[in-house]
Amino acid sequence: MITRDIEQFNEIKSSALSYFCYLFSKNIAKTQIVGNDDSTYSNVKKGLYRIYDDIKKAQRFYIVDKNGLQIEDAISRNKMMQYGNDEDFSTGPCFTETILKRKCALSNPYPSSETSDMIITASYPVYDEDNILLYVVMLDIELKKLLTLIHPSSSGTTFGILNKVTY
Repeated sequence: MITRDIEQFNEIKSSALSYFCYLFSKNIAKTQIVGNDDSTYSNVKKGLYRIYDDIKKAQRFYIVDKNGLQIEDAISRNKMMQYGNDEDFSTGPCFTETILKRKCALSNPYPSSETSDMIITASYPVYDEDNILLYVVMLDIELKKLLTLIHPSSSGTTFGILNKVTY
């Protein structure tokens, strides 16, 4: 089952990346980013909460500084996942890819450290008006939930279940 999910992920990866990049850029607008002060961080966090409201299926949302350190506990509907202040993401593949490419990135599926589920991480760099990196905004979502969000005929959706029964 995991192999099929990963194959489906590979089919929809570019669509998922486009979707997350759109959400990040729509909700964390460059016009809100002025300097590196508390109001800038507050605007970024407000944008992250708007994404949190849009993507009910995501597991965790968090902001890391330019050095890859999580700034405060993660935002999550699951109280057990509201942690991570000062967690180091500096060597994580999604953080480093976002920094190197200077744009939104999407990880490959990997096992969650909190659950036994496969998850992906979407990340988005936030720059100030001088194009200096301030933050990287990140979200984690279970692979199965991402597939039902982006790939409506995947096995976990009603349509996918009906397809299985029919065929």
